[in-house]
Amino acid sequence: MTTSSAGRGPEVDLGLAPATAVFERNGVGIHYRVEGTGPDVLLVHSATSTGVHEWGSLVAQLSASFRCVVPDLRSHGASDHRDGALGLDDVVGDLVDLIDHAGLDHPALIGFSFGAEVVLDLEIRRPGTAAALVLVSPGTGHPRGVPQPHQMTPTWPRTLRQLHELKHGPDHWRTILETLADDAAGRDQIPDEVLGAIACPMLLVAGSEDQRRRIRQAQHLVEVNRRARLEMFDGAGHAAHAIEPERFSALVRSFLTGALGDRVDKAGEHRPSPTGQQEAEP
Repeated sequence: MTTSSAGRGPEVDLGLAPATAVFERNGVGIHYRVEGTGPDVLLVHSATSTGVHEWGSLVAQLSASFRCVVPDLRSHGASDHRDGALGLDDVVGDLVDLIDHAGLDHPALIGFSFGAEVVLDLEIRRPGTAAALVLVSPGTGHPRGVPQPHQMTPTWPRTLRQLHELKHGPDHWRTILETLADDAAGRDQIPDEVLGAIACPMLLVAGSEDQRRRIRQAQHLVEVNRRARLEMFDGAGHAAHAIEPERFSALVRSFLTGALGDRVDKAGEHRPSPTGQQEAEP
């Protein structure tokens, strides 16, 4: 186990080989890992993070009962970057194809921050894809108050700056941050009728010290959709799941077990890797 920057929690070695599985979409290679057996869970990281860095601790707790698929989003970590092709539309499209490529059967979707916005948008665009949603510090559109890159870069966590150096260079984190901030600023608020129509169970998690805008949007989603519930982590900031990882893991495991019901109890043997899956070079 290695230690991440303060406030982000530990980065856990999943016991996987250095190489990851990879598939291509429109010439962009998307790397991902698969761990565990049981009902499928797709875990989506935040901006400038990676799959293992964000979700290693949680996957270590879930993999005994769930098949966890953990990608590095395009332009992040081991996955490829293409100029002009890093936005919500691009990332959602990648994940739709990954679900098909990896043979995910009605997966639960988990996301943090930008990742929460991605999985929420995926379910809105393709209703019925998700068996359940876990949204950590979600946003529901940014008509006002989007932080500008110059406001975020001075305090951006050191570990998140370094995660992409090997493949993309030392300043790549700035490219990600600036591109996604511009993309977020152009997205409208999701209408109440759209939020209210989401049919799967939803668990929202937010820290009491998170951005006021995100807390208000999470509270509003719960108000307009009776299938959503909000858990507040007192004293935690934006990354509540990293501040209290044991509490978060137990909460998610309990929620998924209840939401997926007998799919957890009846989970069969570990399925083989999808046909045609390539292995990336170490």
